[in-house]
This record gives sequence, structure tokens and C-alpha cells, in this order.
Amino acid sequence: MKYAIANKKVIQKLGAKGIFIDHPFNKTFEKHSIYELTKNDTLYVNSYSWYMSYFWVNRDYLKQFNIKIVEMVDDEIFIYDYPEINVDFDDFLDTKKENITSIYTTRDYIKEFLKDIYEIDKNGVNIDSEFKPYILNKDVMRIINEIALNKKDKKEYIDYLLSSKLSLINPYAILASVYLKKNNLVAKKVAFYSFSCAYRGHMITDELLKKSDGVFLYAKKCNDKYEKLKEAYYLPEHLISCMDNFRVIIYSSLTSILPSKPKKIYIQHDIFDSPFGYAERVIKLKNKTILTPLLEMTDIICVANKYIKNKYQPLFELAFVNDKTHILGYMKFDFLLKRKIKKEKNYIIYAPSLLDKKCFKYHSLPYFGEKLIEKLLKTDKVVFRPHPQNYNHPIVAKIVAKFKHHTNFIYDNNANDYLYYYTNSKFLISDISGTAYTYTFLTNNPVLFLSPNEKFIKKDLGDLKFFEYRKKIGEVIFDLANLDKTITHLIKKKPIYKLNIQKLKQKLIYNIGKSEEELLKLIKEIDEN
Repeated sequence: MKYAIANKKVIQKLGAKGIFIDHPFNKTFEKHSIYELTKNDTLYVNSYSWYMSYFWVNRDYLKQFNIKIVEMVDDEIFIYDYPEINVDFDDFLDTKKENITSIYTTRDYIKEFLKDIYEIDKNGVNIDSEFKPYILNKDVMRIINEIALNKKDKKEYIDYLLSSKLSLINPYAILASVYLKKNNLVAKKVAFYSFSCAYRGHMITDELLKKSDGVFLYAKKCNDKYEKLKEAYYLPEHLISCMDNFRVIIYSSLTSILPSKPKKIYIQHDIFDSPFGYAERVIKLKNKTILTPLLEMTDIICVANKYIKNKYQPLFELAFVNDKTHILGYMKFDFLLKRKIKKEKNYIIYAPSLLDKKCFKYHSLPYFGEKLIEKLLKTDKVVFRPHPQNYNHPIVAKIVAKFKHHTNFIYDNNANDYLYYYTNSKFLISDISGTAYTYTFLTNNPVLFLSPNEKFIKKDLGDLKFFEYRKKIGEVIFDLANLDKTITHLIKKKPIYKLNIQKLKQKLIYNIGKSEEELLKLIKEIDEN
């Protein structure tokens, strides 16, 4: 049987079945898991970084099958036998750079990439027979361009690739090892990792980096304050999958391509038990039920309270895995409490949840977003703060394009720092987003919840305290017919909501002011075991 960890185009060219990995390509290709392979099956792995990274992370399990590397260039498929060499990341760290004397390739795009660095003429030159084109596919070339500071630096990365047989096993591991050595990071034990712009503020401060002797690695350049930290390093996303030198990796956005050896601590970014999205669930196979790779590979899930802990229990029970949760408290809340913001204006914040395929019909944005903002702008300054992962969503783009020139409209796309607008607001409007409770506990202001399909919520999303406590901290409406009347009522009852909010805050948030200390203790325990 042919299976492929590859993109849709490659799967179709091979006539193979697609392996369910992290984000399925479409319903045709999401029916299979790596756990369904048998020893007679052939597994084709796309040579591009995402697929090679996933393969590398799961290599101990997958190496028992017949493995082939597949690459597509201009609609032509190239297939290479995967070398039967048992190596670990330490072997990559030990590789020595050799002098490259000759290079040969028939690929025009590789010629163009190399000719300036190695002064190759237009006719090409020679190379030994060990060279495989996928070592310098377009994705590898892109990553070298991203991490190399100059031509000399770029040449060093390529020298390592072309001089080591290990690069046939994983060119990304070679690049990762050179990167670590060049930046003196090999001996570091703790890495805080962010593959997107979101949730960085939930896990990191300069002070915490110093106390943990950690480094901050980020895969996307967002030009925020975290990238300006002394121990912050840009790292193209897929290189993180190889870095088994770290003892602990801490992250606040789920990903399935973290290295296999370090202990992985996921800082769950919700302050309360808001509904799970598509990433946090189980997958039902023919013969068993498993956690998604996103959840499966994390070792410890740090949560704010017992309510979030309880929300995870059914997933663990269905997949027959031990409880992974650890009640840490809410670090972002503690960080924000230390900061002081001068109050100047009164905004209304509209902060809808992530447009997630599992919970789509409970999101306010598709049902009310544009009309809601239009109504509010008649009398108030409105801050539109979509979920960071939805900045490029068509619905968001349409709203921003329509209102961007309105004097009362503010588009807030700062993924990590919302303190100024939250502090200077009258109330917040949201739906099923955990930010509703973060906001209310931070400001003592009420929340207006929009619920387009309320009668199905418990059946579809679970019997969560998130929904039960909404009326303690604000109001719930199901359409926009009585919006003005509800807002007037919300403002009038502010003193009552404030008392409720303060009581709930003490009940729902654990280790207030001590969450950072709790995390450092957890890191120390892991390091000592």
C-alpha cells in the first residue's frame, strides 16, 4: 500500500493515500494516520520542510517501514531511497565542515542559487556521486536565505550540506546544527518557542528568560518587543523539529513538529474553560482513538485552574492516556497586573474568537461582525481586535477595508499587547473567546456575549462553566435587535458586575502573582529528573 506524508499534489501524482498529520489537506486526505501503516507499506515523504520535519519527529516509529523521499520539480516527480542510517541529532552536531571542490547539478534553479557563491560558470561543474538534489530543494534554499547574514555565511551552510552524508537523511537537521553552533546555543537547556505572532505574552518576559537561563526562538518575524530581547533568535519554523539539544521547550501555540527528546510544556492560553477548537480533540481510527498530534506530543499542559483541567479529562480518557495537565495559574494575567496604563479614553472593544472549523457556527464574526461595528460606530469609538490567526481571513479583510477610514474605527492587530485598549474601554463584546474572561478579570468591566446559535451550544461544545458564568459578568444576546437597550443595561449594572467579577477572579484564577515562580519550579524538577 502506498502512503504519503506530502502535499495534495504529490499524493495525487503518486496515487497514494494521504497521512493525517496536523492540518488535513481536505476531507479526502484526512482519513489516515501513521498508526495505520504496516511493515509491507511504502511511505513516501515529501522533501519539503514541513513534511520532513514531521517525519523526523516521528522517525523512531516510522523507520520500521519502507521509506522513500519524494520531491516535485515543475510537475515532475523525483523519488530517492531513504538511507538506512541510524543517527541522532548529536551526530549532526558533531559534523565537521569540509571543503567543497566541485559541484554538479542539472537543476537550473540550483545552479542559479550556487553559482554566485561558488563562482560556477553557466555550464555547470562536477560533483561526487553522493549528491542528491533534494538536499538543495527550493525549501532548503529558502531557509538558508532566511538564516544566512551574508554570502560567506550562506556558503558555510551549503558546505555542511554538501560535505556530509547525514544531509541525505535530513538536510534540515544539518542546518539546525550549524545554526545552534553559530549562535552558541548548543549547551542551552531551556527554549521558549513561538511559531506565530500570537500568545508570546502568555509565556515570556525578559526577567523570566534570565531566571530560567532560557532563549526565545521565534519562527515568524512580527517586529514586537519579544524579538528585541537579548536572548531572542529568529529560527525558520521547521528547524525547531531537529533541536534535541534542549532539555525543555515551552510554547503557547500548539504545533506538531517540536523535537522528540526535550520535555515539552504547553502554556494553555485560555484563562477559563472556553470551548476547544479543531486542534484539541481526538481522532477516531478504525481500531483505536488517539489524540491529535498537536496534543499527543506535549508532555505537560499548564492550565490556569481546575476547570480547564477538567475539560481535558474526557479527551485523555477517550485516548487512554495519562493526565498531562498541571495547574500553573495564568502568567499573562500576572505580567499584566505589574504594568500601569494611564486611563484616557473609553472604547468599546470587539474581540471575536478564532474562526475555527469545529466551532464556526458559534462565532459572532460571520453572523454579526460587519453590522455590529456599523451600529456601534454611530456613537462610539470601536476597537476591532480579531483573533491573531484571523488577520488575513476574508471576513476580517472586508471589515477593515470598509471601516478603515472611519474616524471612530480602530483596527488592533497587535497580537500580544492589548493592555492599553482593554484598560481604556467601557466594556468588551465577544462570543466564545477566552479573552472575554481575561478582559473582565483584568479591568473589572462587563462583557456582552453574542451567541448566534445558543440552543445547540451545550450539545455541540459541552457543558462548560464558561457558558454558565456569562451572566455573572455580563449579558448574552442572540441577535442585534436589542443591542442599544442591552448596552444601556450593561453600563447601568456595572457596579453589580464588578462585585461578581472580583469574587469569580479569586475563585477561578490559581496562583495569582506566583505563576512564574510555579513555572520555574516545574522547569527545575524536569532538569533534576
